[in-house]
Amino acid sequence: MLDGNPEDVTSVLEGIKGNYPKCDINYRDSAFEEEQLCVANYKGDITVLCLGETKMMTGEANSVSNIEISDRMINIVKNAYVKKKPIVALLFYARPIAIKEIEPYCDAIVWCGNLGTETGNAVADVLFGKVNPSGKLPMTLPYCTGQIPIYYNTTAASRAVNGYYDGYLNYHDCQAAPMYPFGFGLSYSDFDISFDLSNRKISLKELEEGKTLKIKIKVRNISETDGREVVQLYVKDVAASMARPIRELKQYKGVFVKANNEEELDFEVGYRELGFYNANGNFVVEKGKFEIFVGNDCYADKKTLLEVN
Repeated sequence: MLDGNPEDVTSVLEGIKGNYPKCDINYRDSAFEEEQLCVANYKGDITVLCLGETKMMTGEANSVSNIEISDRMINIVKNAYVKKKPIVALLFYARPIAIKEIEPYCDAIVWCGNLGTETGNAVADVLFGKVNPSGKLPMTLPYCTGQIPIYYNTTAASRAVNGYYDGYLNYHDCQAAPMYPFGFGLSYSDFDISFDLSNRKISLKELEEGKTLKIKIKVRNISETDGREVVQLYVKDVAASMARPIRELKQYKGVFVKANNEEELDFEVGYRELGFYNANGNFVVEKGKFEIFVGNDCYADKKTLLEVN
């Protein structure tokens, strides 16, 4: 059984005070009414809001039927917005949540999850730019509860009803695509990704013998800030004997790139990346066409076509 001592945890407030003592902080905790948060007389340059759920709502047997952010959190954000200061929302949730009601009021959103004992130090270093974030979402964040189930590796349908990628009108009152897709994540740097496949045709026999196709990826940092990018490779089986996911994450690699510089990565696509378990439970690769996508989330728009004959 896991257990912990709250006194071992460095809070966000402690992290900022301990690492950046020159920062002038006007602090309000949850004991204050939401209205007092915006009425408070302070002259800060920025508002940092720590939003989340109580520990009693996290863990086994603590599911919720409505994953939209609570009214209390919405009120805190809206009241802070009255001050007309830039707002950074730190989200401390252990589950995907729908944040449609607060996103328009926030200048930046940091997904913190449950960071553990070093929470405050980690968050403070990201807020003050000592650390350039490079994390990617391991889940999809929908606009609202009604979009569930919604996930990046869903299968195609016989007609245009799946709008995760294409924006089809699944609903009259909500868009089909998610608010933030699987694999999404920003940093203080901007990157441009391009790639080239060594060969666009390969035989099934060659794959079975262990041959792979080499993919050379160029990652260029087009900003003035050094940063790390996580490059993701997705595969789509265009036509198979079973319904296959629209896209599947097959590989990913992180690379550090200095400002205005370029680095190269090498990926390989082979039997394992192109195969799936068929109706008989056997792992197979079938002849046909495959689309290869490379980018920094599941919306990767850089793609090429591969043929297995």
